[in-house]
Amino acid sequence: MTLTKEQIDAAVNWWGRALKAPSYNQLSPEERAADPDSARQEFMGRALVSMLRTQHPITDEQIDTFKTELRKVLDGTSDLQVKLSGPELRELAWLFDGYLGVDYGPCITLRTCAERAGIDDSHFPIKTGMRVNRSDGRVSVGCGYGAPWVYVNPDGSTAELVTP
Repeated sequence: MTLTKEQIDAAVNWWGRALKAPSYNQLSPEERAADPDSARQEFMGRALVSMLRTQHPITDEQIDTFKTELRKVLDGTSDLQVKLSGPELRELAWLFDGYLGVDYGPCITLRTCAERAGIDDSHFPIKTGMRVNRSDGRVSVGCGYGAPWVYVNPDGSTAELVTP
């Protein structure tokens, strides 16, 4: 089953927004209040990523190129699948299961699209995952470790919380 135009638009536009202004909030407000040490670590992590981002600024043209490359992967017109083999190809298979994500660095699909656009890995929001659900046509994203999942609209904005 192929992805719909709406699913592709949602994924591409959300990642474009995330590169421009990534979220690095890894803790909920309650967790920050309950565990000051973790809150300090989160603050230091955000400060480090912010410094890296200023060393590697990106332009709107680079974001547009990234979005074009990701769109080609999602609609099946990219040459990316042909160029990968071994472990990289297995990681790319996650895409076909409907997942794109960033742990401390982007998955191979996002990384390759970013490389083609000249975008450094530091622009990706860490601990972020996106699910493209082919059965119900929804795209959802969780930004941060243990963060709640929200639906993504075709324009890349987020909507109501995803409930299990």
